[in-house]
Amino acid sequence: MTRRIVIDARSRGSTGRYAERLLHHLQDLDEQSDYFVLVKKEQDWQPHAVNFTPVVADIKDYSWQEQIHLWWIISRLRPDLVHFTMPQQPLLYRGKTVTTIHDLTMLRFHNLDGNRLVYLSKLAVFRGLLFLVARTSAALITPTEWVKSDVERTLRVPAAKIHVTHEAADPLPCEPVPIGQLQDRQFILFNGNVFPHKNVRRLIDGYRLIRARHPDLLLVIAGKLGEQGRRLQEATRPANDVRFLGFVPDGELKWLMANARAYVYPSLSEGFGLPGLEAMLLDTPVVASNATCLPEVYRDAAHYFDPLDVDDIACKLDEVLTDATLREELVRKGRRLLAEYSWDRLARQTLAVYRAVLAGERVGQLRPWRR
Repeated sequence: MTRRIVIDARSRGSTGRYAERLLHHLQDLDEQSDYFVLVKKEQDWQPHAVNFTPVVADIKDYSWQEQIHLWWIISRLRPDLVHFTMPQQPLLYRGKTVTTIHDLTMLRFHNLDGNRLVYLSKLAVFRGLLFLVARTSAALITPTEWVKSDVERTLRVPAAKIHVTHEAADPLPCEPVPIGQLQDRQFILFNGNVFPHKNVRRLIDGYRLIRARHPDLLLVIAGKLGEQGRRLQEATRPANDVRFLGFVPDGELKWLMANARAYVYPSLSEGFGLPGLEAMLLDTPVVASNATCLPEVYRDAAHYFDPLDVDDIACKLDEVLTDATLREELVRKGRRLLAEYSWDRLARQTLAVYRAVLAGERVGQLRPWRR
């Protein structure tokens, strides 16, 4: 019997990449099921397999429309299983579901940009939604063992219900585009949103502790600034040693990562940490926080610091910048580590979850499905 599977792929950013890569590889693995992929209009996603069909669901996250209209769209498709690649979903839907929980960062850090009341209202909805989804989903997927343990402990979910599927890094499919102001300059790089849990303020402080030893070194911060990022940018002026570039297109990002003396990831909370792996793809040494999942993902291929200790951030940065042997070792270990992550494996593991849920099996006893 042909199964009907709906995948909610409306997410953007790093979680959007997760959904896109999952879908890309699932199309090469499963010819037996009919898939209906929920997307927003601007995504313009087109499948390469005939059994995958895009369905426009241009619905705002955490809205009443999501609770009612999305429920109506899904119900009309008569699915045997729905995979929500983010926790937000219509609570009225009572069919079999699988939910990916990327991390619980929002429960611990207030990434407040814009209207405070709106943000706190959405946070309250998100908190309640998480607890309900954790109980009603037939299976949960997390990107790391650390997040699995966090979900199990915080949301009080049995470990057997949670399946870990490690993500992977892909080379940016473009040519590097140099940034004029940084050509012939030495710099270290951070790329990402400037939210409190990204810990950029301490990174700046740690970097400035080593400026005397590295007077020509710049700190480059790339990524959408938002209100909090703009405040941090103002706080660093009039000094010109920290360069806030804002959002940069892929070509410029690829050039930045390839030419940085080090990629620095000071985050206090992550679900996986793709940017560090993307830097390793370009043979850039990674200096990272030892918090949450990052040591699990980067293993011995990064040089770690305590993200709450500015002196330790400075020390570890200085070691990577001055020790050529350490840099070469990190690059070599990074190349070896990258071979251990695969989107194809993630898709196989996810398909195994689908099939187990449809068959009524225990997810915790699964092994990756193979054709």
